[in-house]
Amino acid sequence: MKRRNRRAALLLVFCLCLALALPVSADSGELFRTERYTVQSKEGAYQKEGLFQERITESGRTWQLTDVTYEVEETRPVTEEETVAQTVTSDPVPSSEDLRPPEHLTKEGILWELSDVSYADTILQEAHTQEVEAQEAYGPGIDPEMILRTKEVTVTDEVTGEEVTISCELYRVEESGWQTVYETLPLIFYEYDAGGYLFTGQVIAPNDQAPALAGYETALLEEAGYDPAVWTVTGYAWAGEPYYLDGQLVREGSASVESLQPVYMAYYSGSIQTEEKRGVYYNAVYTRMKKREIPGQKEYAVLATARYVRERENIWKPLAIGIGIVTLAVLAVLILYVLAKKSLQIKSQAEI
Repeated sequence: MKRRNRRAALLLVFCLCLALALPVSADSGELFRTERYTVQSKEGAYQKEGLFQERITESGRTWQLTDVTYEVEETRPVTEEETVAQTVTSDPVPSSEDLRPPEHLTKEGILWELSDVSYADTILQEAHTQEVEAQEAYGPGIDPEMILRTKEVTVTDEVTGEEVTISCELYRVEESGWQTVYETLPLIFYEYDAGGYLFTGQVIAPNDQAPALAGYETALLEEAGYDPAVWTVTGYAWAGEPYYLDGQLVREGSASVESLQPVYMAYYSGSIQTEEKRGVYYNAVYTRMKKREIPGQKEYAVLATARYVRERENIWKPLAIGIGIVTLAVLAVLILYVLAKKSLQIKSQAEI
């Protein structure tokens, strides 16, 4: 019986000691914590401070941060939106027309939106004066006062390219030379078979070769309405044979006259007046939003891993606790031993 009680006491002490030893042997001394985060920063600068506490308490123990490792799981470029603008200038139109830009513009498959528009005046066509000159030659025998005061002239409009007819005004007349004028004065002699002819109060003897008017040129010219100072008789001739007219024998002849007369050149001028034409055009500003990469900036998806180690504890504290537990165990064994012994004594006395 005594041996059995001793074994039970020893087993109890062993179990208590084993209970104290098991937690110590199962503790690895390291603790890990992880944290995922996304950060935008300069290229390569993805580490983030302050993710983990320097000291933590877990399972009744204190753990000290020793180091943090960073693993980049994904890298993306950092973009930002910026406003892109382009200016569209319209073709000019007359000021009387209603000119408005469209609200939207599609260019190379991209939609642009009208954000601003301004209008400006312009000259569609400059005022233009096209001088037109013309001249007209007038032959001999014309009185300068009888020259036409205007002349219709057809020219090509330098602005439109079309043929136009304008009226030009006479602005100068000048002699351009001299020209001999030849004319023939008709003569008719009645009673050709008479012994003579009466002309300007003078009796002229007949002549079968030619009209015998030599010496009477001035009178002949005046009779025909020619100025003797300008015209000269150069010869006479019969025109055919005598013939009877109304019972009289007549014969026709002619006198050749000539005159050296001036010729004239008349000068005309005019113009084509084209008025100035004004117009308007617009400058339309179209904008759109565009994403662009920020140079030198990256977005990192990072896995941070913190490593903790258990802080060393005061060795006397667990030792004192262990001694206390062992002492309690020994006391418990002693108490059990005493109780067992008394029980045996009572049992022995009862048997006696």
